[in-house]
Amino acid sequence: MISLQSNILFIMSLSGTVLFILYVVTSLYTQTHFTAKWRYNVLKVCLLFYLFPFPEFRYCMQDVLEVLHINIPYHWWNNEDVVGNMKFIRNTIHIGSDRWILSDVVKYAWGIVIFSGVTAVIVIIIQAVKYFAARKGVLRHSILHENQEQTAIFKKIKKELHIKNNVQLVYSENCVSPFTTGVFSPVIVLPYNAKNTTEQFDFIIRHELTHIKNKDFIVKFIAIVVIVLHWFNPICILLYFELCSMSEIYCDSETVKQYDEDILYGGFICQCIC
Repeated sequence: MISLQSNILFIMSLSGTVLFILYVVTSLYTQTHFTAKWRYNVLKVCLLFYLFPFPEFRYCMQDVLEVLHINIPYHWWNNEDVVGNMKFIRNTIHIGSDRWILSDVVKYAWGIVIFSGVTAVIVIIIQAVKYFAARKGVLRHSILHENQEQTAIFKKIKKELHIKNNVQLVYSENCVSPFTTGVFSPVIVLPYNAKNTTEQFDFIIRHELTHIKNKDFIVKFIAIVVIVLHWFNPICILLYFELCSMSEIYCDSETVKQYDEDILYGGFICQCIC
């Protein structure tokens, strides 16, 4: 039987899944008590647990505490598979007279890790190529469509949100709803000839700029990396969709804070969101 500890990738997958399940269970009963920002940040933490083997860090901490001469109860670190500083030695490494030989357990575990890593790189490259091709196609048929009032609103909101990136605002006939693309040079794409009121335009731009401020595009990219790396775990797909959903909810919640009740109940916000 393969030891769970010997498979670092499985540890990462299991710890991230446990945290996400706890998030789902608690969300069923505490949605009214926790803000969208808090829930969105918890989902980001879930991503970290899928990417880093935090449970393994306790052994590093053990060495640090020993150097600092800090005594920790033995049962905190006790593990029958640990011998000295070499973890899981009985299940993973055979020591000969002149060399160490990796057991089949380690070879199998590292095989999964390497296969997942290579697969992740290939899929990410393919998706990146498709993304940049689609982005280039949209921007090629986009126009700046200067509008003094809308440009002034765009610059005002960007300044309010303290966004220093070079954000470009364009209009496209191939766009049916507003979206943002790009990381280092973000571009907000709006439908061409959209009949938006000043209030609706203000809400749309503030929403899209909030995405840019929160680096949501990077968060979604990391979530895709998690899906590819943990291809055997369908929970990662649920995490991705929950991240996307919570990202939109969080941006909406931050955006509506800027308007008074008269404007909110006027109905334009619902039209923008829908």
